[in-house]
Amino acid sequence: MKKSDWTNIINTTHASVFGDVSKKSVFLALIGRGYFPRQLPPPFATASFANYVESNPDEFKKLLIDDLHKGGRLKTAELCRFSLARPGQLRRILGLPNPTFYYLLSLILADNFNMFEFENDFISPDYSMSFPKFEENEQIRAFEFLNDWDEIPIRRLKERAKGRYLVKTDIARFFPSIYTHSIPWALHGKKTAKKDRSAKLIGNFIDLLIRSSQDGQTLGIPIGPDSSFLISERILLEIDSEIFKQIKNRSIGCFHWVDDYEFVCLSRDDAEYCLSVLQQALQEYELELNTLKTQILELPENVQDPEVAQLRNFKFENEPNVRQLLEYYDLAFTCFNKHPKGTLKYAIKRIPDHDFYHESISDFMVQSMMLEPGVIEAVFVWLARANRINDVDKPTFTQCLAHIIIEHGRLGHASEVSWAIWGFILLEQEIPEKAVYVLCNMEDSVVLLLALDAKEKGLLKGKDLENQIEKLLDDNSLFGTHWLLSYEAAVHKWRSAASVNKEKLFKCLKDNGVCFYQSQDIEEYQKTMKNWEPYNPYVDIDVDVDEFDAIDPSEN
Repeated sequence: MKKSDWTNIINTTHASVFGDVSKKSVFLALIGRGYFPRQLPPPFATASFANYVESNPDEFKKLLIDDLHKGGRLKTAELCRFSLARPGQLRRILGLPNPTFYYLLSLILADNFNMFEFENDFISPDYSMSFPKFEENEQIRAFEFLNDWDEIPIRRLKERAKGRYLVKTDIARFFPSIYTHSIPWALHGKKTAKKDRSAKLIGNFIDLLIRSSQDGQTLGIPIGPDSSFLISERILLEIDSEIFKQIKNRSIGCFHWVDDYEFVCLSRDDAEYCLSVLQQALQEYELELNTLKTQILELPENVQDPEVAQLRNFKFENEPNVRQLLEYYDLAFTCFNKHPKGTLKYAIKRIPDHDFYHESISDFMVQSMMLEPGVIEAVFVWLARANRINDVDKPTFTQCLAHIIIEHGRLGHASEVSWAIWGFILLEQEIPEKAVYVLCNMEDSVVLLLALDAKEKGLLKGKDLENQIEKLLDDNSLFGTHWLLSYEAAVHKWRSAASVNKEKLFKCLKDNGVCFYQSQDIEEYQKTMKNWEPYNPYVDIDVDVDEFDAIDPSEN
């Protein structure tokens, strides 16, 4: 696009957003509370970015206009990627967009937020239970679900009263399969978008910014930022509208949570028809059904599993009772064998954390971490709230965490390794040499930043870490996949700031105190965990909505 068009769109949008209190609120929330994926450890935060932009709204904008569009072409960047564990399934690759393009994307979304106010869309069929809702509370995520998790089994029961056959299916690799050109199709209609391909059409400009933030790729949108939450649900709204047109005159029940769909029909023929309708609606947006998870079942089917109900309804005595605790652990592991997704995390959260402690709780948590490293976050939240971080058997805990680093680090599993390093920091324990060797051979920015923090605190020894970082970074890293590592290592003086000082945009952020890794002392980290809420799994989009999703209120 022309530099004049680029400049005009950004200036006009910026003036509109900062001239409207509501739009400005959405914009600042997107970059301050809706930027990084929820699944990262607590030090990764973007509030200082929003604070700087709010206090000095023009400076960064002016630099963006000049620096991102040079020589007649638009610069591109790469996503910082983070490999997320998903129990029993393929891993999810989360994306942290470069702050330059995420700033602009958030600006455009905020200015056109009326196109994403789902609950006010009177033509919307009432199929989606995962519509985003803007949260003005600055202590929580920018966007949450309009419906609560515990409404899912109730809705499921309501829809199943309408027929005898149940259709369960989902969209194959939903976020990674979203075609960026389909964004203007959803916002303006396919005919309009194909007729007007200019960036002056809002959907086309959103498409351009997303592509530019992921090295020009048209397939997929970043998993993790709230911007993708908004965009994906807007596309699904159009798909739902098409489904509604085709089934509104039939006695068919329907709802979905993100990309997990359920239809309820009176006949098997209607069930087959629903699949055909959904498949055709998806094809309009270059999406496909997940055939491996598609099934037609004859009702009745349980709306929740009996073991899940037992775990949810388990009553604890006021004082810890060994026999009762053992019974609870057995129940948790039985549920885990049937429902690996979310079971142990939920079981840990259910243990009372006030004046309730027995050494077997620590053993249960260690075994849970061994079985499912994704619970490390929940374990340390529980220990922090119970004021027990410094009371646990630290050798046993650190042995477990070291094993997780060694086992998963060799496979490049960033989420397990990053939370294990975080555990070492909270326990204030040195990471063993074998584990250090493995993590220092990883290429994940989140892992390496946590390792640098651990080293500064005297919990990691040796030169391997610095050597690995120097191998990964160069003068172009600030727009590459290691932009976060390159910037934060300079900000915290863990590495020379020379490369950052050469890039006007990032030098501006650094000089104004913007950091995306909030380094603090260990005592402050422990306090942070007391108020920390484990992540909401709305991005776990290829997983069937299960009973633990529905009964866990802290997952909202």
